Amino acid sequence: PKMSIFALDDNHLAYHERTAGQMYRNLLDGSQLVVAVANLAQKKGYRFRGNVVLHTDDDLYAEQVKLAEERGTKKPVAIPVLEITEIQDLASGATAGKTIVKD
Repeated sequence: PKMSIFALDDNHLAYHERTAGQMYRNLLDGSQLVVAVANLAQKKGYRFRGNVVLHTDDDLYAEQVKLAEERGTKKPVAIPVLEITEIQDLASGATAGKTIVKD
């Protein structure tokens, strides 16, 4: 779980990469990023797929480091930004896993 995930704009999701673990190493190696969100009570959700850009030394990174400091959370190693290229429906039933948007 990435508790720091946020919408950067209508086409991008981002989060604070704090652990620099295997997922981060996969991104460094060029893997795509996949983010799933779900409301378990309603049995609805979405999966977002796309390419990622790792921000480590630009204005976006500096802004998010400042935000982490203000919140008292660990300084991020990077800010991965997902450019959403595909959205899949994760609602239970016949539409589960169906692509609803793809660039």
